[in-house]
Amino acid sequence: MREATLGARMANRLGAETSSYLRSAAHQPVHWNPWGPEAFETARRLDKPILLDVGAVWCHWCHVMDRESYEDPQIAALINERFVAVKVDRDERPDVDARYQKAVQALTGQGGWPLTAFLLPDGRAFYGGTYFPPRDAHGRPSFRRVLLGVAQTYQGRRDEVLGNADAIETHLAPRAGEPRSMAEEDWESLVAHAVGDMRAAFDPVNGGFGRAPKFPHPATHDLLAARALRGDAWARDALLHTLRRMREGGVYDQLGGGFHRYSVDAEWIVPHFEKMLYDNAGLLRNYVRAAALDPAMLQTAREIAGFLRDVLGQGGDGFGGSQDADMSLEDDGDYFTWTLDELRAAVPDPLTARVAAARFHVTERGDMHHDPRRCVLRVDVDDAGLAAAFALPEDEVRRRLRETERLMRDARAKRQAPFVDPIRYASWNAMAIGALLELGGVARDPEADRLALRALDAFLARAYKPGQGFARTLDARAWGLLDDNAQMLDALLEAHFATGEARYLAAAREVADLLLAQFRHPQGGFADRAPTLAGQAEAAPLAQAERPLQDAPTASANGVALRALLRLSDASGEPRYADAAREELAKLAHDAAHLGLFGGALLLAMDDAIQPPPRIVVIGLDEREARAVARRAAKPGATFAGASDPTLPEEARAFRGPGALVCLGMRCLAPARSIAELEVRLGEASR
Repeated sequence: MREATLGARMANRLGAETSSYLRSAAHQPVHWNPWGPEAFETARRLDKPILLDVGAVWCHWCHVMDRESYEDPQIAALINERFVAVKVDRDERPDVDARYQKAVQALTGQGGWPLTAFLLPDGRAFYGGTYFPPRDAHGRPSFRRVLLGVAQTYQGRRDEVLGNADAIETHLAPRAGEPRSMAEEDWESLVAHAVGDMRAAFDPVNGGFGRAPKFPHPATHDLLAARALRGDAWARDALLHTLRRMREGGVYDQLGGGFHRYSVDAEWIVPHFEKMLYDNAGLLRNYVRAAALDPAMLQTAREIAGFLRDVLGQGGDGFGGSQDADMSLEDDGDYFTWTLDELRAAVPDPLTARVAAARFHVTERGDMHHDPRRCVLRVDVDDAGLAAAFALPEDEVRRRLRETERLMRDARAKRQAPFVDPIRYASWNAMAIGALLELGGVARDPEADRLALRALDAFLARAYKPGQGFARTLDARAWGLLDDNAQMLDALLEAHFATGEARYLAAAREVADLLLAQFRHPQGGFADRAPTLAGQAEAAPLAQAERPLQDAPTASANGVALRALLRLSDASGEPRYADAAREELAKLAHDAAHLGLFGGALLLAMDDAIQPPPRIVVIGLDEREARAVARRAAKPGATFAGASDPTLPEEARAFRGPGALVCLGMRCLAPARSIAELEVRLGEASR
């Protein structure tokens, strides 16, 4: 009884946290603790199991479970009496999320958010699940019944609980022994085989891969773009068809730009409406790179950049993590969807309203289960089809559509917009920085460059320390995570390519040296966290080195890091970076062979090792003009090199200009004697 009284006096400890997700639970009657050693010490001292909730501010079902269970005083009293409660923001601590997702998946065969796990005081999981309803429903036990059952089992059948924890730990233990290496001459056939697996999963009707629900795969799109530039017709067609269908679908915000997280159907029509920075950064890069195959792709890239600037870029340097799907638990994307009456009210001219309704498939019967009148906007009829249907010239159709979109945007602006998480996450911002710089070069867009470099400089000033790398967030929370440092390394190299500023290359070297010194995994590649940088492991599972190889949900940090090391070697003239990358790729090749659709980033690193991006030597030409041309016309990953670089082919080191050389591996194309000729050579190199 004394312990229950002590628990009743404890305060919810989330109010001082910076995480939007944790702060959103600060009012709850559950005595939540943030992740950290104090919670585990309390659990050991009181001999109580830990209830771990992992979620995110953009997660609809996390908020549902919050309202149904964690805001219920009776459920909260039960939790406070029997458990030590810990709440984690998966965006802030992806390392914590990754480990407990694996544990719960080992138990139940499924994961996701909210993640609900029950832990021993040493942090090992012994039971878990995802969303639990307030009452028994759909084959799921009520959360109250789960809580009582777990508490009773923990107190009365401790051997069973310990046995579960031991079994999960054994199941998840990394394999022992030396990793098998694959000879580099076998990599091309491995990548080609993986692309064949992607081809088998491709949806030739709707684009994308697999069936419902359908997610974008930006890292795989980048791999297809690279293969397409070298003449792979299927890769070209699959990439362009996918990007066009996504842009036409409801998964794209037809009025505000930017992509929602995924589609619940195979046709890209009805999305989960949250918009993530990482999805939009990855897709922005996809559309920029696809512009080399179809220049029309640049328009979508510009619109995504506008969403990053106007919505996620509010409030200062860099970009917030996400925009919510909903305003409340009672709606489902209502801010983004339309009824026919709403469209007619926004577009008063009857003919223009009919054209708009036909364009965006707005009808009396909509798409949403919670309100069947609401329609998801998508491009249902193209300009020519509308011109034929309404007996109008195509120019007039386009004029009416421009006016429609302006009026509908104005009307939507009067609605209350969903919450934007203002937290600036390093890895996601780095993805946006790199993509915006690519857009700035290809589209000659100085605003994209400005947005990118402003964000990068903010992270360098406020969330970076030599020898420690980048923090997880701009306010310097959580250090020592691979994803943040790998993605920032990639962004620094793109910034150096775009500007030529030596400080970006110097920082890239520091980050690369940190990865090689602190993050290496015994089985090859890099571990997801460096304990000496991240601090002592707060719980047993965090002591285990995880090795992120899959693109889930963002590009694999190993793939990004190894590709960046190859590029850094070219940019710096230091072969040790490429040597290290090739050594680790050889160890990871057998794993990469089995990743298929989820191995895009790692396979792209192997592809770059096989087919190196161009190195450009410029002597006696205007360097600024040469850089602008290279940003516009070179294959992604290109670098500039000095003629004295000892890693260049002999013919490049003997080149005296004036002009430029474009070198691919250990051979160079014919010299370019002008900026115009340089653009031609870069086009040849890309093909």
